[in-house]
Amino acid sequence: MLEKDRHRGTLAKQILENDIFKEAFSEMEKAIFSEWKHSKDEDQREALWIMIQMMPRFEATLTASINHGAVASEKLQYLNPTNKRFANY
Repeated sequence: MLEKDRHRGTLAKQILENDIFKEAFSEMEKAIFSEWKHSKDEDQREALWIMIQMMPRFEATLTASINHGAVASEKLQYLNPTNKRFANY
């Protein structure tokens, strides 16, 4: 389980630091906000507003995975301090 958490944290970090992901996320956020701003339909505006609210939650979920991975890496290092593979998370 610790190894899995460490690996998931590494993957989440790669995603959040990926330039293409950052650009796509930013563009998507801008597009949704623009649609919301110009929408006349109340139901559509509500759906778009929910999407806007979910964007930071999505990032927070990835950040939580990074944090869990860091904790898992520290635990693995503690359990096996001679194993250098986990030393540089």
